[in-house]
Amino acid sequence: MTLYEPTPDGQLFFFDNPQGVYSVGSNSGPLVADADGTVTLRISAQAPEPALRRNWLPAPAGPFRLQFRVYRPGKALLSGAYRVPPVLRGG
Repeated sequence: MTLYEPTPDGQLFFFDNPQGVYSVGSNSGPLVADADGTVTLRISAQAPEPALRRNWLPAPAGPFRLQFRVYRPGKALLSGAYRVPPVLRGG
């Protein structure tokens, strides 16, 4: 998952953040699985507690755009049997 910040004229650029993190996924090191085996990505302007930061993608306080990329997708994704879960607003 890669995060972009739009400019006023509609261009998209990586969100400049002190952590230097612009994407999270298989290329960013091992992600931490939840107790049920799923992986929850956290996208927020504030850092989560240290134990959850491995799956954190820093975001601006304002608008942003997410891009989900899959290289060499499996049959389930190609056929539509697997659907990428929606982005949900946390509390």
